[in-house]
Amino acid sequence: MRKNHKAQPKAVAVNGRVISSQAIAAETQNHRAPRQAAESVWDMATNALIVRELLLQEAKRRGIAAVPLKVAPERFETDEEACVRALLDSAVTVKAVEDEDVRAEWEKDPGRFRTQPLWEVSHILLACDHRQRDPRLAALHRCKSLLGELAEDASAFRRLAETHSDCDSREHGGFLGQLRPRDALPEFEAALRCLKEGEITKRPVRSRHGFHIVRLEAEVSGRVLPYDAVRRKIMLAMEKARWAEAASAFANELANKAEITGFRSSAELAN
Repeated sequence: MRKNHKAQPKAVAVNGRVISSQAIAAETQNHRAPRQAAESVWDMATNALIVRELLLQEAKRRGIAAVPLKVAPERFETDEEACVRALLDSAVTVKAVEDEDVRAEWEKDPGRFRTQPLWEVSHILLACDHRQRDPRLAALHRCKSLLGELAEDASAFRRLAETHSDCDSREHGGFLGQLRPRDALPEFEAALRCLKEGEITKRPVRSRHGFHIVRLEAEVSGRVLPYDAVRRKIMLAMEKARWAEAASAFANELANKAEITGFRSSAELAN
């Protein structure tokens, strides 16, 4: 019986300089994509290494050398990172962001710029008891049972929290106090954002702590910030976007002049 063997990814070359499949495989850890799109991760990693190689070759052609800068406590740029930075600093020009550009961006939708919301939240936590044969299943069963009771009588939330919750908040009827964005685990916050005041989640909310039943007690929506309060933030974001666009265009120019083998059209690079 013939076995199916997955084709091994081929190495690519940029102006004759080979980028090995091993180097691409190592680079994939720096990129993310849906599980079902593993090939796109490989393509993203390949693209990144081709762009880096193009920039390094151009820096060498221009005779650019740079001293690595400190980018974090006890961390400096590599020599290659320093060369790429110096090349882009000299080759990429960006149109200045004027105040009227910033105001126009703000006026598209001032409601995008708000203070953070504030939530008052209660929950019931059903933790996984590892003394059980199947801790996760047991916790899920307990959670669904309580959700059934709450569907019949939502006013029983406090009593059920005091009796069944595995969180210290049970002493306060499950009340967690006031939370802001990123105060809670992402899956907990995602469930919270779907609730209206007084509502209880209809399905178990799973986290690393177990299963939660979440109730939104009250919400204070973030207020819209005035233009002067967000002007600098918008300007910095626009400057960053313009620089990224210009750097991408520069890399594409290099790609269009280069001989790239083992990968798709150079016109698709850096996009």
